[in-house]
Amino acid sequence: MEVNLMENVTSSGNNPINMLEDPTLISALLGGTSGEATIRDVAGNTEGDNEEEDDEIIREIDIFISPELAASMHLVQFPLQPASHTVNALHKKSIRPPPPPIPASAQIRPQHSLLELMYDIPSSSFASQRQIPEVLNLKQRTLSSQNIPLVTHMAMGLFDSTGNKIDLVPLHRVMQMRPNFKHVDALFDDGEDEVAKLEEQKKKDSASKPIMFKRPENERAVMAKRSSYAFKKANEDGEEWIELDVHGPGSLERKAVMKKAYCSRAARDKSLRFMKAGQAGGNGGYVRSLNYLPTSVAADAVEDFVISEEMNVNDVNVDENGNVTVPNWMKDLSAKVATLLQGRQGVPISYPVVRSRFNSSISDYALIQALSATSVLVRGNFVLKSNFMALSGPVVKTRDVILLLMIKYGVIQRELLVKAYEKCGEDSIVITRDVINSLLTLLARKTLNGMEMKLDDDPTFEIEFTEVARLHDLYWEKKKTELGMYINLYDGMYDSKMDDSSTATASLRLRQYWPDKRNAQIH
Repeated sequence: MEVNLMENVTSSGNNPINMLEDPTLISALLGGTSGEATIRDVAGNTEGDNEEEDDEIIREIDIFISPELAASMHLVQFPLQPASHTVNALHKKSIRPPPPPIPASAQIRPQHSLLELMYDIPSSSFASQRQIPEVLNLKQRTLSSQNIPLVTHMAMGLFDSTGNKIDLVPLHRVMQMRPNFKHVDALFDDGEDEVAKLEEQKKKDSASKPIMFKRPENERAVMAKRSSYAFKKANEDGEEWIELDVHGPGSLERKAVMKKAYCSRAARDKSLRFMKAGQAGGNGGYVRSLNYLPTSVAADAVEDFVISEEMNVNDVNVDENGNVTVPNWMKDLSAKVATLLQGRQGVPISYPVVRSRFNSSISDYALIQALSATSVLVRGNFVLKSNFMALSGPVVKTRDVILLLMIKYGVIQRELLVKAYEKCGEDSIVITRDVINSLLTLLARKTLNGMEMKLDDDPTFEIEFTEVARLHDLYWEKKKTELGMYINLYDGMYDSKMDDSSTATASLRLRQYWPDKRNAQIH
């Protein structure tokens, strides 16, 4: 199954849609269709300098997912061991490093993710030692596994001979092998303890027992019992070991299994559907997890939304009073998008990432409508609207001021912003340095020039969806009118600092990177 990321990004339907005439976007961004400013006022020429200095692409590699072995593919990590233990009986010593040792036998308890590997110890490993304790004079050594939770996405990749295709097999588990010292316990276990326990049990069975009523354990006692080591050990010992067949390199069995690691030609044209795991047709759980979104709550709340044939993206009406009415399915989609953005705590997110989170049945037009109802464009990336951040009124305005300054300058001088709010009288009581630092930490990262957005500028969205970008520009024009006092205070302090050549050069570089229409409208 091929992972075609661009398919989810650029699919916008067969018929082009004029978003300037869409009342839903206008209502979502501007809070209604009335007002002195119209969409046509900002519908001028937006051709800018779209030249980008990117690294040259020297190779394109097709990526395929091969899930057939995903349920049984394990990564086994081994501890360091003496060099004398790494030589197999089938391989003679040579100048080259010896191959990994092949286990003599193996067994597994799959329910508890326990693996034991037994290795033969070469007879020459202790030849140079004269006196060897009996406990160390072994013919075999055993390694037992510890299950390591997967905290990142790992897969086995297989390149073809040309280097232009790679097949990925997702890993099921990571097992870390550690030496097993059960032979030491067996050495000192003479059986006396077991005999004593049996005799004590016989005495208890033969003695008369009074009738007793046992009070049921409360929930806390049950949880403590289940979390104890004795309970865990008893469950592990209750599962039977399953013997595994060991096949080394070059064996026919190994070759037959490795053929399944390659995606078949018939499956390469299949598209992974980004749906919730367990639903019909949903097989893209592994690819969905590669989006690296921060919370599992957002992952569970989205991606299970699929537009059926009865749902029409054009089911948007305007009543006699000019109010926009949208279908319920579009409201549900907007709620899913809002949950996704709120799960990121207002951190910027690019449109390709949002696009990849939803099923391909949802068009770009419908998804952009839902995005515009809850988020705004900031230098090519979407940011959750401040009024959806559960912040107080003054903090909401301050966050919008920060976003406006980011759009205008591309970089914010933290100290200048703090000094600007210190001159705002009553606002300085609420908007302290700590509040500004908290807002900047969520949105921006610290650089040599100041605080820049966490995501790099991406003008590709404005190039592809020009009409939508103009609507967002109009939204920021209204915000600039409301928050002009704070913008002017920062501008005055910034202009007084323009004598510093390094600051001026850095700001000029960032302004030239962004399309000219930004500075023309927001400056």
